[in-house]
Amino acid sequence: MDVELKRLILAKRKAEWRLLRINELIADWMDRLPHLSYFQFSARTFNALCSAGITETHQLIIKTPPELLSIRCFGKRCLEEVENGLREKNLSLFETNKKKDEDGERR
Repeated sequence: MDVELKRLILAKRKAEWRLLRINELIADWMDRLPHLSYFQFSARTFNALCSAGITETHQLIIKTPPELLSIRCFGKRCLEEVENGLREKNLSLFETNKKKDEDGERR
């Protein structure tokens, strides 16, 4: 085999191993998150989240506030309840920051 081909195969195997390790770390991190029922959300908030298919904390924290507000029966009070509950566990919803910084570049 060509030396370059061997080097590429080795690089591919290392990348695959790193990806497996990253997946293991993510799975471990998700297992450490509290269950959604831990937050003791009101019935309205909990039912709205469940009706949208959000039953685990990791599914909730990847949502943005506008995404949650688009859920049927999920309003500003529900959003405040979720944000406050997550804040107590040092978690937050996903934020997209589209504001421009001083250099004019997006963050």
